[in-house]
Amino acid sequence: MVAESAPALVVVGESDGAAAALLSTLVHGARGGSEGANEASSDDLEGPGPHALRLDTKYYTVDVAATVHTLPDESSTGDGNTPGVCPEAVVAVFDPTKDGSFAKITKWCQARDPSWSPEIRLLVCRYPTKDALDAEASSSADKADDWAVENGYEAVAVIASGGAADETLELHGDAQGTRRVRAALEAHMWPGLTMKRGDGSSTSASVLSESKKEEAGGTTEEEDETPGGPDDDFERMLGEMTRVRAMGANASDSERRAMAADAAMMMMSRFGIFESDDDSDEDEGATAGAA
Repeated sequence: MVAESAPALVVVGESDGAAAALLSTLVHGARGGSEGANEASSDDLEGPGPHALRLDTKYYTVDVAATVHTLPDESSTGDGNTPGVCPEAVVAVFDPTKDGSFAKITKWCQARDPSWSPEIRLLVCRYPTKDALDAEASSSADKADDWAVENGYEAVAVIASGGAADETLELHGDAQGTRRVRAALEAHMWPGLTMKRGDGSSTSASVLSESKKEEAGGTTEEEDETPGGPDDDFERMLGEMTRVRAMGANASDSERRAMAADAAMMMMSRFGIFESDDDSDEDEGATAGAA
Protein backbone atom coordinates (compact mmCIF):
# COMPACT_ATOMS: atom_id res chain seq x y z
CA MET A 1 0.00 0.00 0.00
CA VAL A 2 1.41 3.36 -1.04
CA ALA A 3 0.41 6.57 0.74
CA GLU A 4 -1.19 9.23 -1.43
CA SER A 5 1.39 11.73 -0.19
CA ALA A 6 4.35 9.55 -1.20
CA PRO A 7 6.78 11.12 -3.70
CA ALA A 8 6.55 9.70 -7.22
CA LEU A 9 8.89 7.78 -9.51
CA VAL A 10 7.93 6.97 -13.12
CA VAL A 11 9.70 4.20 -15.06
CA VAL A 12 9.09 4.58 -18.80
CA GLY A 13 9.64 1.87 -21.37
CA GLU A 14 8.31 0.03 -24.39
CA SER A 15 5.70 -2.72 -24.45
CA ASP A 16 8.36 -5.45 -24.04
CA GLY A 17 8.10 -5.18 -20.25
CA ALA A 18 11.63 -3.88 -19.72
CA ALA A 19 10.46 -0.96 -17.58
CA ALA A 20 8.38 -3.20 -15.32
CA ALA A 21 11.24 -5.69 -15.02
CA LEU A 22 13.69 -2.96 -13.99
CA LEU A 23 11.25 -1.58 -11.42
CA SER A 24 10.68 -5.08 -10.06
CA THR A 25 14.42 -5.48 -9.63
CA LEU A 26 14.59 -2.20 -7.73
CA VAL A 27 11.60 -3.08 -5.53
CA HIS A 28 12.82 -6.56 -4.66
CA GLY A 29 16.41 -5.45 -4.33
CA ALA A 30 15.30 -2.85 -1.79
CA ARG A 31 13.39 -5.52 0.14
CA GLY A 32 15.76 -8.43 0.07
CA GLY A 33 19.18 -7.47 -1.24
CA SER A 34 20.91 -8.32 -4.51
CA GLU A 35 19.89 -11.97 -4.50
CA GLY A 36 16.21 -11.04 -4.55
CA ALA A 37 16.91 -8.40 -7.17
CA ASN A 38 18.50 -10.90 -9.54
CA GLU A 39 15.50 -13.23 -9.33
CA ALA A 40 12.87 -10.50 -9.80
CA SER A 41 10.85 -10.25 -12.98
CA SER A 42 8.09 -8.07 -14.40
CA ASP A 43 5.62 -10.81 -13.40
CA ASP A 44 6.11 -9.77 -9.77
CA LEU A 45 4.40 -6.43 -10.41
CA GLU A 46 0.69 -6.35 -11.13
CA GLY A 47 -0.36 -3.49 -13.39
CA PRO A 48 1.30 -0.09 -13.82
CA GLY A 49 1.14 0.73 -10.11
CA PRO A 50 1.74 2.65 -8.01
CA HIS A 51 4.08 0.13 -6.42
CA ALA A 52 5.82 0.71 -3.10
CA LEU A 53 9.56 1.24 -3.39
CA ARG A 54 11.31 1.75 -0.07
CA LEU A 55 14.70 3.43 -0.15
CA ASP A 56 16.46 2.56 3.11
CA THR A 57 19.96 4.02 3.17
CA LYS A 58 22.52 4.61 5.88
CA TYR A 59 21.24 8.17 6.22
CA TYR A 60 17.48 8.10 5.59
CA THR A 61 14.38 6.07 4.71
CA VAL A 62 11.53 7.01 2.37
CA ASP A 63 8.63 5.25 0.69
CA VAL A 64 8.27 6.09 -3.00
CA ALA A 65 5.21 5.54 -5.19
CA ALA A 66 6.62 3.96 -8.37
CA THR A 67 4.58 3.54 -11.56
CA VAL A 68 5.28 2.00 -14.97
CA HIS A 69 4.47 4.05 -18.07
CA THR A 70 4.40 1.99 -21.29
CA LEU A 71 4.91 3.68 -24.64
CA PRO A 72 2.54 2.70 -27.47
CA ASP A 73 3.75 0.12 -30.00
CA GLU A 74 4.34 0.90 -33.67
CA SER A 75 0.72 0.22 -34.59
CA SER A 76 -0.57 2.83 -32.13
CA THR A 77 -0.80 6.57 -32.55
CA GLY A 78 0.50 9.30 -30.29
CA ASP A 79 3.61 9.45 -28.14
CA GLY A 80 2.27 7.91 -24.95
CA ASN A 81 1.33 11.27 -23.42
CA THR A 82 2.72 12.58 -20.14
CA PRO A 83 2.11 10.33 -17.10
CA GLY A 84 0.29 12.70 -14.76
CA VAL A 85 1.81 15.28 -12.45
CA CYS A 86 5.57 15.76 -12.63
CA PRO A 87 7.24 13.10 -10.42
CA GLU A 88 10.43 13.47 -8.42
CA ALA A 89 12.23 11.04 -10.73
CA VAL A 90 11.89 9.48 -14.17
CA VAL A 91 13.78 6.42 -15.40
CA ALA A 92 13.57 5.95 -19.18
CA VAL A 93 14.47 2.40 -20.28
CA PHE A 94 15.41 1.18 -23.77
CA ASP A 95 17.04 -1.85 -25.40
CA PRO A 96 20.27 -0.82 -27.19
CA THR A 97 20.16 -4.00 -29.30
CA LYS A 98 16.70 -3.23 -30.67
CA ASP A 99 16.40 -1.04 -33.77
CA GLY A 100 14.60 2.22 -33.08
CA SER A 101 14.42 1.74 -29.32
CA PHE A 102 16.85 4.56 -28.49
CA ALA A 103 15.15 6.98 -30.90
CA LYS A 104 11.71 6.13 -29.52
CA ILE A 105 12.54 6.64 -25.86
CA THR A 106 14.55 9.83 -26.40
CA LYS A 107 11.81 11.27 -28.60
CA TRP A 108 9.35 10.73 -25.77
CA CYS A 109 11.71 12.36 -23.27
CA GLN A 110 12.25 15.41 -25.46
CA ALA A 111 8.52 15.80 -26.15
CA ARG A 112 7.69 16.47 -22.49
CA ASP A 113 6.37 19.87 -21.57
CA PRO A 114 9.05 22.06 -19.88
CA SER A 115 6.93 22.07 -16.70
CA TRP A 116 7.33 18.28 -16.53
CA SER A 117 10.96 18.21 -15.46
CA PRO A 118 11.74 15.70 -12.69
CA GLU A 119 14.69 16.33 -10.37
CA ILE A 120 16.19 12.91 -11.18
CA ARG A 121 16.36 11.85 -14.82
CA LEU A 122 17.98 8.56 -15.80
CA LEU A 123 18.35 7.00 -19.24
CA VAL A 124 18.87 3.25 -18.77
CA CYS A 125 20.50 1.20 -21.55
CA ARG A 126 19.20 -2.27 -20.69
CA TYR A 127 21.29 -4.90 -22.49
CA PRO A 128 19.85 -8.46 -22.62
CA THR A 129 23.20 -9.97 -21.60
CA LYS A 130 26.78 -8.97 -20.91
CA ASP A 131 27.74 -10.53 -24.25
CA ALA A 132 25.34 -8.15 -26.01
CA LEU A 133 27.14 -5.20 -24.44
CA ASP A 134 30.59 -6.55 -25.28
CA ALA A 135 29.58 -7.31 -28.88
CA GLU A 136 29.30 -3.66 -29.79
CA ALA A 137 32.10 -2.36 -27.59
CA SER A 138 29.57 -0.21 -25.66
CA SER A 139 29.10 2.18 -28.60
CA SER A 140 25.37 2.51 -27.91
CA ALA A 141 26.09 3.29 -24.24
CA ASP A 142 28.45 6.07 -25.34
CA LYS A 143 25.79 7.42 -27.71
CA ALA A 144 23.25 7.37 -24.88
CA ASP A 145 25.70 9.18 -22.61
CA ASP A 146 26.21 11.94 -25.19
CA TRP A 147 22.45 12.44 -25.46
CA ALA A 148 22.04 12.34 -21.69
CA VAL A 149 24.65 15.04 -21.08
CA GLU A 150 22.96 17.33 -23.60
CA ASN A 151 19.48 16.79 -22.13
CA GLY A 152 20.06 16.76 -18.38
CA TYR A 153 19.90 12.99 -17.88
CA GLU A 154 22.37 10.46 -16.57
CA ALA A 155 22.96 7.41 -18.77
CA VAL A 156 23.32 4.04 -16.99
CA ALA A 157 23.99 0.64 -18.59
CA VAL A 158 22.43 -2.43 -16.95
CA ILE A 159 22.42 -6.14 -17.77
CA ALA A 160 18.89 -7.58 -17.90
CA SER A 161 20.04 -11.11 -17.06
CA GLY A 162 21.32 -9.80 -13.70
CA GLY A 163 23.86 -11.69 -11.63
CA ALA A 164 27.48 -10.70 -11.21
CA ALA A 165 27.57 -9.28 -14.75
CA ASP A 166 25.19 -6.52 -13.66
CA GLU A 167 26.40 -6.13 -10.08
CA THR A 168 30.02 -5.51 -11.09
CA LEU A 169 29.43 -3.72 -14.39
CA GLU A 170 31.64 -0.71 -15.12
CA LEU A 171 32.18 1.44 -18.21
CA HIS A 172 35.13 3.78 -18.57
CA GLY A 173 35.86 3.32 -14.88
CA ASP A 174 32.35 4.35 -13.73
CA ALA A 175 30.01 2.02 -11.83
CA GLN A 176 26.98 0.90 -13.85
CA GLY A 177 24.26 -1.68 -13.42
CA THR A 178 21.17 -1.64 -11.25
CA ARG A 179 23.34 -0.64 -8.27
CA ARG A 180 24.04 2.68 -10.02
CA VAL A 181 20.34 3.26 -10.75
CA ARG A 182 19.56 2.65 -7.09
CA ALA A 183 22.47 4.84 -5.96
CA ALA A 184 21.22 7.71 -8.12
CA LEU A 185 17.76 7.43 -6.58
CA GLU A 186 19.21 7.26 -3.08
CA ALA A 187 21.31 10.38 -3.65
CA HIS A 188 18.14 12.49 -3.96
CA MET A 189 16.54 14.46 -1.12
CA TRP A 190 13.04 12.97 -1.43
CA PRO A 191 10.11 14.88 0.07
CA GLY A 192 8.93 13.24 3.29
CA LEU A 193 12.13 11.29 3.90
CA THR A 194 13.09 10.39 7.46
CA MET A 195 16.66 11.23 8.37
CA LYS A 196 18.69 8.82 10.51
CA ARG A 197 20.75 10.35 13.31
CA GLY A 198 23.99 9.11 14.79
CA ASP A 199 22.29 8.56 18.16
CA GLY A 200 19.81 6.10 16.67
CA SER A 201 16.92 8.55 16.50
CA SER A 202 15.30 9.81 13.31
CA THR A 203 13.86 13.08 12.09
CA SER A 204 11.22 13.39 9.40
CA ALA A 205 11.84 16.02 6.75
CA SER A 206 8.12 16.79 6.77
CA VAL A 207 8.22 17.30 10.54
CA LEU A 208 11.07 19.75 10.18
CA SER A 209 9.18 21.66 7.51
CA GLU A 210 5.97 21.78 9.57
CA SER A 211 7.91 22.94 12.61
CA LYS A 212 9.41 25.75 10.57
CA LYS A 213 5.96 26.89 9.39
CA GLU A 214 4.48 26.82 12.90
CA GLU A 215 7.28 28.91 14.36
CA ALA A 216 7.34 31.42 11.51
CA GLY A 217 4.79 33.65 13.27
CA GLY A 218 6.98 34.37 16.28
CA THR A 219 10.38 33.89 17.89
CA THR A 220 10.87 31.94 21.10
CA GLU A 221 13.38 32.79 23.80
CA GLU A 222 15.33 29.66 23.02
CA GLU A 223 15.61 30.66 19.36
CA ASP A 224 16.96 34.06 20.39
CA GLU A 225 19.68 32.40 22.43
CA THR A 226 20.60 29.80 19.80
CA PRO A 227 20.21 31.07 16.25
CA GLY A 228 19.50 28.47 13.62
CA GLY A 229 18.75 24.82 14.24
CA PRO A 230 18.02 21.52 12.48
CA ASP A 231 15.20 23.03 10.44
CA ASP A 232 17.37 25.94 9.25
CA ASP A 233 20.17 23.53 8.35
CA PHE A 234 17.71 21.37 6.45
CA GLU A 235 16.41 24.29 4.37
CA ARG A 236 19.94 25.46 3.59
CA MET A 237 20.86 21.93 2.63
CA LEU A 238 17.91 21.65 0.25
CA GLY A 239 18.91 24.93 -1.36
CA GLU A 240 22.46 23.67 -1.81
CA MET A 241 21.26 20.39 -3.35
CA THR A 242 19.11 22.33 -5.81
CA ARG A 243 22.06 24.53 -6.74
CA VAL A 244 24.33 21.51 -7.29
CA ARG A 245 21.71 19.80 -9.49
CA ALA A 246 21.35 22.96 -11.62
CA MET A 247 25.14 23.16 -12.03
CA GLY A 248 25.26 19.55 -13.17
CA ALA A 249 22.57 19.85 -15.83
CA ASN A 250 25.12 20.05 -18.66
CA ALA A 251 28.00 18.25 -16.98
CA SER A 252 29.36 14.83 -17.89
CA ASP A 253 28.43 11.68 -15.96
CA SER A 254 31.65 11.68 -13.94
CA GLU A 255 31.37 15.40 -13.15
CA ARG A 256 27.75 15.03 -11.99
CA ARG A 257 28.69 12.11 -9.78
CA ALA A 258 31.55 14.06 -8.23
CA MET A 259 29.25 17.01 -7.50
CA ALA A 260 26.63 14.67 -6.05
CA ALA A 261 29.24 13.08 -3.81
CA ASP A 262 30.37 16.49 -2.56
CA ALA A 263 26.77 17.48 -1.88
CA ALA A 264 26.16 14.22 -0.01
CA MET A 265 29.21 14.85 2.18
CA MET A 266 27.87 18.33 2.91
CA MET A 267 24.53 16.83 3.91
CA MET A 268 26.15 14.27 6.21
CA SER A 269 28.42 16.84 7.79
CA ARG A 270 25.54 19.28 8.34
CA PHE A 271 23.50 16.67 10.18
CA GLY A 272 26.45 15.02 11.91
CA ILE A 273 25.41 11.59 10.68
CA PHE A 274 28.62 10.29 9.20
CA GLU A 275 30.87 10.53 12.23
CA SER A 276 31.52 7.20 13.93
CA ASP A 277 32.75 6.57 17.47
CA ASP A 278 36.16 5.75 16.03
CA ASP A 279 36.26 9.16 14.36
CA SER A 280 35.40 10.83 17.66
CA ASP A 281 38.12 8.89 19.47
CA GLU A 282 40.65 9.89 16.84
CA ASP A 283 39.64 13.53 17.12
CA GLU A 284 39.96 13.41 20.93
CA GLY A 285 43.36 11.79 20.64
CA ALA A 286 44.52 14.39 18.17
CA THR A 287 43.29 17.18 20.45
CA ALA A 288 45.05 15.66 23.44
CA GLY A 289 48.27 15.31 21.49
CA ALA A 290 48.11 18.90 20.33
CA ALA A 291 47.59 20.05 23.92
